Amino acid sequence: MNFITAFTQEAIPLIEELDLVKEDLSSPFILFQNKNHRLVVSGIGAQNMSLAVSFLHGIHPNLQTPWLNLGLCGHGNAKLGHALQIAKCQNPQSGKSCYPPQLFSALFPKAILHTVDQPTSDYKTDLAYDMEGMAYFETAIRFAPPELVQSVKIVSDNPKNPLSQFEKKQTSSLISPHIPKILSLISEMESLALELEPHPQLSFIIEQTLSLHSFTETQFHQLKKLTRQALSLGLTTEKISQISQSEHSAKSIITLLHNQLEQKRIFP
Repeated sequence: MNFITAFTQEAIPLIEELDLVKEDLSSPFILFQNKNHRLVVSGIGAQNMSLAVSFLHGIHPNLQTPWLNLGLCGHGNAKLGHALQIAKCQNPQSGKSCYPPQLFSALFPKAILHTVDQPTSDYKTDLAYDMEGMAYFETAIRFAPPELVQSVKIVSDNPKNPLSQFEKKQTSSLISPHIPKILSLISEMESLALELEPHPQLSFIIEQTLSLHSFTETQFHQLKKLTRQALSLGLTTEKISQISQSEHSAKSIITLLHNQLEQKRIFP
């Protein structure tokens, strides 16, 4: 999973939650990562965001990796600290718009993001504002399916609380309360990415298991999903075969696979 923030302060809650470690790189961008996640701080503006996304793809050039932009935004009428998932991003200067598919159940209200070249206090009702959103979406969808490119924004300023009064030290306290829902969204995005990227040995293991037991249609889809996730999370084909041969029913195979995955998932 790849994360992009404009400021380090926006990244701190994720860095702490995921135990990301800062890498010592000769690079214009700051990179934090662990085994499964990478986060880059882009800096302000569209050009920096586009370069940061391209840089991060170069670190991990997988075309099925999910992307999440987490950051602050202004808004025409939403309250400070309100979290929004971007369902449309538009740039009034270029006239371009994009619509990241909304396939996930994480309970964030949806919003339209207006990307501007300079900070603004000319807020319009029901619009969110930032300076990097369009560059993020336009660049990231070159490297991943659109449904795997998402953005969550937390409101830091509005007409009653203009940007000129905002202090960066407030950033983490605005983002941190939303981390549980953000983790849920991350988990859903990672699961979808696994579904979109079939493992070369998936068909063999599925056919082997089906030859040993009878599965209902629902159980078949559960088996396929769990087996795909197991392979992607590092469970060996031998271990999966052992499970299918040791159990006496489709239900018990599904239960045991699920229990094995719970021990490997970062977000249960």
